[in-house]
Amino acid sequence: MHSAPYVVWAGFDRADFEIVRGQPREYRSSPHVLRGFCSICGSTLTYQKDAAGAPELEAAARLVYIAVASLDDPTLFPPDEVVHGQEKIGWMHFGGDIPVRQFISESAGDVQFGGIDPELAEEFAKRHFGKDGGE
Repeated sequence: MHSAPYVVWAGFDRADFEIVRGQPREYRSSPHVLRGFCSICGSTLTYQKDAAGAPELEAAARLVYIAVASLDDPTLFPPDEVVHGQEKIGWMHFGGDIPVRQFISESAGDVQFGGIDPELAEEFAKRHFGKDGGE
């Protein structure tokens, strides 16, 4: 999808996010995943869950992930964790201060990224957005 050994995403509550110019093209890459990309150059822009027919994804579907490299100032969003560490290429090394997790949730199955159980989604929202997940 992005032809790179990793991609850095910044997650935002959809209610706090707005595209102010243009509109990404969307591609449904799997049953509950919508990926946004520039319709002119094809650059990866967004990743988001679609919870239609999958109530267990409702918490994850409140978030939209933005490809940090697409931002005007990507230095504002340094990574704070590595997920899917089991997919790391052998020659890649991350700094010791960034935790590396093999999976977001063992129970998430084929909806790994963002498809986490409600308790973990609440923890994620609190940690990343400083919000009570029930808001």
